[in-house]
Amino acid sequence: MANSAVRMSTSPPTASAHPSQSISISNADPTASQPQLAAHSSAAEILRQVEFYFSDENLPHDAYLLGFAGIEGTNPVSLSLIMGFKKMKQYRPKTMVREVLRTSTVVEVVDNKHIRRREPLSVQPTVTPRIDPSRYASDLGRVEPHLTKNMLKPTGFEPGATEGPITPAQFEKYSPDENILVRLETAVNSFNANRKMHQNTRAIFEKLMIFGGFAQNSHMFQGGMNKKQMKQEGMDKEEIEQATAHYGVTEQVTDAYWKEFEEGEKSSWVVDFEAIAKAFFSSQFLQWFDWTDAKQVTTAAQVLRNFYNYLTVHPVCPEYNDQILAARKVCDLAEQELPKLAIVDRSLPGAFNSACSTLFGGAFANVYISQAAKDSWGHGADNVGLDRDEAITIFMAGLASHGTSEQCEKASKLGDVKCLSEERMGLEVVAVELPSDTVKETYDFLRKREGYSDFIYAMGKLVCKRWDIPFDAPLDLPAFMMEEKEDKTQRFEFLVEAETLAFCEPGMKMEAIVKELDLGIKWLDAVEVVYPTFHTWLPNENIMAWKEPGPPTAWMKRQEARKMGLSEEGEASISAQLTQRTLQTRTMASVPSTMKGVIIETTGGTEVLQYKTDLPVPSPGDGQVLVHNDYVGVNYIDTYFRTGLYPAPKYPYILGRESEGTVVKTGSGDLYGLQEGDKVVMLSEGTYAEYTAANAAKAVKIKSGLEAKIGAAALLQGLTALTLIREAHPVKKGDWVLVHAAAGGTGLWLVQLLKAVGANIIGTASTQEKVDLASKAGEGSITMINYSKDDVKSKVMELTNNAGCVAIFDGVGKDTFDLSLECLARKGSMVSFGNASGAVPPLTIARLSPKNARLLRPTLFGYITTREEFEHYVDELMDFVTKDKLDVRIHETYALSDVARAHNDLEGRKTTGKLLLDPSK
Repeated sequence: MANSAVRMSTSPPTASAHPSQSISISNADPTASQPQLAAHSSAAEILRQVEFYFSDENLPHDAYLLGFAGIEGTNPVSLSLIMGFKKMKQYRPKTMVREVLRTSTVVEVVDNKHIRRREPLSVQPTVTPRIDPSRYASDLGRVEPHLTKNMLKPTGFEPGATEGPITPAQFEKYSPDENILVRLETAVNSFNANRKMHQNTRAIFEKLMIFGGFAQNSHMFQGGMNKKQMKQEGMDKEEIEQATAHYGVTEQVTDAYWKEFEEGEKSSWVVDFEAIAKAFFSSQFLQWFDWTDAKQVTTAAQVLRNFYNYLTVHPVCPEYNDQILAARKVCDLAEQELPKLAIVDRSLPGAFNSACSTLFGGAFANVYISQAAKDSWGHGADNVGLDRDEAITIFMAGLASHGTSEQCEKASKLGDVKCLSEERMGLEVVAVELPSDTVKETYDFLRKREGYSDFIYAMGKLVCKRWDIPFDAPLDLPAFMMEEKEDKTQRFEFLVEAETLAFCEPGMKMEAIVKELDLGIKWLDAVEVVYPTFHTWLPNENIMAWKEPGPPTAWMKRQEARKMGLSEEGEASISAQLTQRTLQTRTMASVPSTMKGVIIETTGGTEVLQYKTDLPVPSPGDGQVLVHNDYVGVNYIDTYFRTGLYPAPKYPYILGRESEGTVVKTGSGDLYGLQEGDKVVMLSEGTYAEYTAANAAKAVKIKSGLEAKIGAAALLQGLTALTLIREAHPVKKGDWVLVHAAAGGTGLWLVQLLKAVGANIIGTASTQEKVDLASKAGEGSITMINYSKDDVKSKVMELTNNAGCVAIFDGVGKDTFDLSLECLARKGSMVSFGNASGAVPPLTIARLSPKNARLLRPTLFGYITTREEFEHYVDELMDFVTKDKLDVRIHETYALSDVARAHNDLEGRKTTGKLLLDPSK
């Protein structure tokens, strides 16, 4: 110890006088009156020695003690350490020494084990603190108690960690004669065994392995024996390693490899370290970990980098060394870029875009809480929007700096500025244009005005092009509408603060909602997801979960026979009939080149509905069928797209979501057994027309015996109601359930289905006629409330004995939302599935706390995403219709040309039951 002579000085400075007979044990105030305890006989000497250790005369020159006390001298130091010094070993017991130190004016007792200097050093240290790693680890374990001693040991993932020289035995593990799968599996398990992984590093490594084609515990078979017992049973080291291996190559990868090796069939799996690294950091890591934390990014990069180093030091796969080195560079790139991306993610869409959103009905409209509201009921933390005056200032400043004189002149009449379009799209940054000197001068001038410096910042331009969002749902649009979406040369310019642009990199990508004003200005209404420049999408997880379907079994054939109306006279007969049915020739009328249809080119009232007779007939693409629509369902969601509540993908846009008709032409790919001539019911965009190119995955054959119009009338509303009571809140027999607008299209479905499952139903309606209609639909199970006359909450509480309803299905929206929350039972489900009266305003999530309520805003398509889910619920719905004799009420069938009247009737709440359109009229 370099400074032991100083610390063990026999003549330390004289300490201030301390009482020797009574000792205060107060940690907060040594002079306060406390109960008197027997004092240590050497109290004065103990105080004098310990205060000398921590004094300005000693501590700045004591490298050893300074290593624990820290550069300022105030870090906690172990009392056991102090009592181990030569001059302190004579003073015992520790408990009495600690009580003596409580009276010190130089040091204080932190807890039963540690003391520290009260005030920072007033003298600069003259030596470099000596850090003892084991002591540092112990101290860290005290500061962070969740870290055990084992967790503080070296892990092999430290930034400076290196691979030691390999032994001949390790070299022989990776013979080039072995196939690549065996070598990689051996390397992964050896790496796993030679690294001490904590919870976080383990999670990162496991996600990487699973994403890269490995499975956990695939070869683990220990038979209840540990490694020692295996050795006693005569197993050699290689056999033990194989029996206890934690990771193994998946069957899908192994089968594909050997199929290619033995049969020459090209495999869908390839070895690509660089692509896996890119895809991991741009998808898996963003999905499963807190990628906005720079420490987490560094940890992940170090785990992958360390693994790649292991592969290069050991001769695992020298033929792929170039790839591994490229993958290591991806780790460096991720460590540099993801922290920047996190700042961009937090900053976008930025002030100008938020101002546009606030002023022109975007995501930030009507969410700002005024000062008066904050004083009465709001919280500052809830304020995510902009004050309207601030939004106007930011918007006009952006126009003054970057717009034309014509744009500024038109924007002077802000009320006349309209939003023309809205589109969800993928964007890729192609250039970053920082503000010019002229722009900076304009903003500097504005910032000098009183109060403006808080929210006015210089803007530059983020220049983007279209980018195809991986695995995004395909759009069902006519070819002429798709051309613009596929144009990658089109450029989009968005005004963004210079501070944010500094972190943007060309090549960064995002999913965003883009809107356009009639001024010719596009703006980011919302940025949903951001991706790094090296973003790579791989289908690994999707392929891993996929299994090759086998041949149809006997019960499948019988089920298909029933659907097709064939007899069931034995399996051979069924197969023959199926074959005969499949090979039947169908004579179809030729498909014309134009058709009737209804489009919108902007949003608004029913006046924007345009009936056309010369629209091009779409062609079915991959996985699609062309359907001649016999009847088309009219739904509230159609009015949402018309008014702009929901954004249309593109204009002109054909409305409609469901229909019933006949397949007249088929595309390529998997059509789920659909053929020309099949009568189908389907969910698809663009059904307000004579013909629709629909995805076969969302079309099913109509069961024999089902009357015409029933499929179109039942599908969307019936499936909505069924998935609500099965998934949004699984309703059980005896549950009290409230249904708003119980006489509406979906309302009548809910009433009948809830009756079928045995629920106690409370329904609301606005007129006596509607009350009577819903009462008839739910006869014996429903109590109706006319909310134009009765107090709904009082009646609900009376019926439920003040408990409230366990589930509330509210398709009305704004007008009934608050009432619904008041009628909800403790731990109940508030299911808001429609906006008939307007969208529900933003709310503070704390409103759900008093009742521990669940709030859902589900959509039907979220419950029927897969073909299996769609078929399951369609089959169950049709069973309810046929077996439970549900009344599929059709209000009226309108001519397609009379679509405006249908929308007016629907929005005016003049209807009871389903509205249909006949495209032939």
